[in-house]
Amino acid sequence: MHAACMQAAFTTVMQAAYRRMQAAYDRVQPACIRSGNTALCVTRRDRIRNDTVRSMLQQEESLVQKIRKRQLTWFGHVTRTEGERLQQTALHCHIEGESSLGRQTWMTCIKEDVSEQDKSIQQAVELARHRAAWRRFVSASSSS
Repeated sequence: MHAACMQAAFTTVMQAAYRRMQAAYDRVQPACIRSGNTALCVTRRDRIRNDTVRSMLQQEESLVQKIRKRQLTWFGHVTRTEGERLQQTALHCHIEGESSLGRQTWMTCIKEDVSEQDKSIQQAVELARHRAAWRRFVSASSSS
């Protein structure tokens, strides 16, 4: 009983943290491009796309790609952990019902990122158990 309560509480905390991260991302993405535009003395009236500004600043990947890469890296780390740790339990548990805000869960985002590379979640778990192979997979997914 105690473990089930802890699991539900931890999962709720993880979902709240994910929502906060998503909200922060929504605020940071335009700010990063805005700061890049300021460095180039470019205004919105110039109508230059964010991708063009990013290439002018020689940024290799966008903030979205960096976040996805970090999420996949953390997923690999949690997958490789031994035993019944709380992170593993929270990662693979399923809570009945839906979020009142209708947002995606963290695992749903991982499944989407993995499916973009034509892999299932089971294949990703097997791949994540081998650190070198997982690193290649994560770097390939962030470069596309």
